[in-house]
Amino acid sequence: AVEAAKTRLAKFAGRFEIRRGNFSELAEWVEVESCDGVLLDLGVSSPQLDWAERGFSFQNDGPLDMRMSQGPVRTAADIVNTADMTEITRILREYGEEPRASHIAARLIAAREKRPFATTFDLVAALDAAVPRTGPRHPATRTFQALRIAVNDELGALSRGLHAVSGRLAAGARLAVISFHS
Repeated sequence: AVEAAKTRLAKFAGRFEIRRGNFSELAEWVEVESCDGVLLDLGVSSPQLDWAERGFSFQNDGPLDMRMSQGPVRTAADIVNTADMTEITRILREYGEEPRASHIAARLIAAREKRPFATTFDLVAALDAAVPRTGPRHPATRTFQALRIAVNDELGALSRGLHAVSGRLAAGARLAVISFHS
């Protein structure tokens, strides 16, 4: 994504700086009042979803990971294999806006008793069995979104990043945020 942005923005060389990092760490690498503008991109990109080894996609089988970076955070497999009913329900409800959160959580806990979840297709199979398909949205969509947000503490990182940005913007600067979440 960084290389694609550099290529696409090459004609604006000298007017921008691309930094790869977590929003929560922004205060560590951006000087106070040094920015005329900041753009935060909150989503995952299609190439990330297409790369099965990252475990973001329910359409490609891969390890049930979903970590944006390979740091010491827990994976999606860790959550679905060890979290209790209350935590799984909360994650699905808060981060996936899943109306069947408690039902899905109960079904996931029952399924992991038989065999732990290891791959994205393991989870997809359990979700297909737990959630009837109605309409064009895949039954795994909200659960995968919720797990990704939880694994990466995306809302916490955004909150810490927005707090840090407020001190990094120069007078008259602009902040733009791109989000494709629900």
